[in-house]
Amino acid sequence: MKKFLLSFFVLSFILLFFLMCMLDKTDLTKSSLSGNNDLKLDRELTLMVYLDGDNNLEEFAIDDFNEMEAVNLADTGIDIIVLADRVPDEDTSNGNWTNTRLYKINYDTNGYDSTIISERLSGMGLTTTGNEELNMGDEATLSNFINF
Repeated sequence: MKKFLLSFFVLSFILLFFLMCMLDKTDLTKSSLSGNNDLKLDRELTLMVYLDGDNNLEEFAIDDFNEMEAVNLADTGIDIIVLADRVPDEDTSNGNWTNTRLYKINYDTNGYDSTIISERLSGMGLTTTGNEELNMGDEATLSNFINF
């Protein structure tokens, strides 16, 4: 049931995003979607996923992350950027990191598995090697992610 609710929330967010873009097609440019000159996007559309697994649903967040990596978006014109947070002592996979991380989803040629292979990004005060923690319950974190 928990996985269903999390999947429903993610799919609802994606549907809402597409509907908003269809209402104003002028917003479907790389420059208006990236909102950051440091991140070079090579696609026409960017999906942003706010993946707050800093709770007892962490294992499902990691599972959703791996499901995104299993989809080959190479010829679709779509990039997926994920802001992910984890909690200690829930899921120990993928190095058991428990901080907040920013990723650009990469296609996993192994398909759906339990290993995150995506590119870790810097931005929003996060580095590619640090152990920074953002409060995913703070509206400013969501706002900063959208602006990123």
